[in-house]
Amino acid sequence: MAVYKIFAEKDATIYSAYPEVNTGRDAIISVENIDNSLIGLSTGVSRGLIKFSDSGILEVINSLVGNSNYSASLRLSLANAETLPLSFTVECFPVSGAWDMGIGKFGDLISATSGVTWQFRSLGTDLTWSTGSFTTGVTASFTDTTKGGGTWYSSSSTYGGLIRSTQSFNYNNDLDLNINVTYHIKEFLDSTIVNQGHILKLEPAIEYSTSSYGGLDYFSMDTRTVYPPCLEIKWRDYNFNTGSSERSIISTTPVKVTLDSNQYKYTQESVQRFRVNVRPQYPVRQFTTSSIYLNNYYLPTGSYYEVRDAKTKETVIEFDRAFTQISADSTSNYFDIYMNGLQPERYYTILIQTTIDGNTLILDQNLTFKVIS
Repeated sequence: MAVYKIFAEKDATIYSAYPEVNTGRDAIISVENIDNSLIGLSTGVSRGLIKFSDSGILEVINSLVGNSNYSASLRLSLANAETLPLSFTVECFPVSGAWDMGIGKFGDLISATSGVTWQFRSLGTDLTWSTGSFTTGVTASFTDTTKGGGTWYSSSSTYGGLIRSTQSFNYNNDLDLNINVTYHIKEFLDSTIVNQGHILKLEPAIEYSTSSYGGLDYFSMDTRTVYPPCLEIKWRDYNFNTGSSERSIISTTPVKVTLDSNQYKYTQESVQRFRVNVRPQYPVRQFTTSSIYLNNYYLPTGSYYEVRDAKTKETVIEFDRAFTQISADSTSNYFDIYMNGLQPERYYTILIQTTIDGNTLILDQNLTFKVIS
């Protein structure tokens, strides 16, 4: 029931048509194959590079996850999509070879003097991307006219087979990127590979097609929106043990849920345990010496939480049967939220999903809080 987001340390787009142009400070990461023939260029492939810090990954896995099973996903939000095929696949591999982000932008009038490009891992030096004689498990692909485009690990000695991660899309799919890179992270933690980040590219059938073009633009770490890319690590620490509590699991609807002692404002450094008060919205009348509205219940074991941006209504942490299941102890139901994975100066809403008497309910009862910097 734990979700932790690590934001990117560096990112850039590399363009085959402009092999010495650095875009380390662009607000966009592009993954595309576009037709550049009208401007006299024979190639139009772009690939995205993105890296998350070693220390950030190690802190989460060693200090928080521990021995729990976990899942790691690369998450990018779509900014724009153009002329895509009805179905296509985005590929992701661990990068082989260190690279510098640089400070260039695609629209600069002159090429940058430092930073990664299609041809160079660090422009202005002799650190070019390899185009042959690769070490075991490493490969690359490029056009005949434009050598370069990055190098990456293509196979795993530890986990066997390809280390390629993919996400396939069909017509009308949500085009946000959510690629499982768990094996990439495990290879780094096992010291099988050095963490040099990830490379994003279209599948070869589209990337080098002369008839099927299209592209995806995603928000980069330099975006001025609330959609920077992140590495989302999720693990299961669910525990439902009510101990000696005499409270029962609620079995009637409608249901009223509130957050116990909600402080409403939380700093980015905090980890908040939200406790959930549960009762029937219309309690049955009974003779009692105290208010029946104070009687608290438990949610059923199959209950989950979700976090949405209160303004945009977009889901930040989605319902997940493995990783956002709501726990319980002798006091109440509860779940933890790591605030540093949320954008500061934003309001968020918590939703509860539960199943009562065979009915699956989504409870949106204005459970809000704000993250402050």
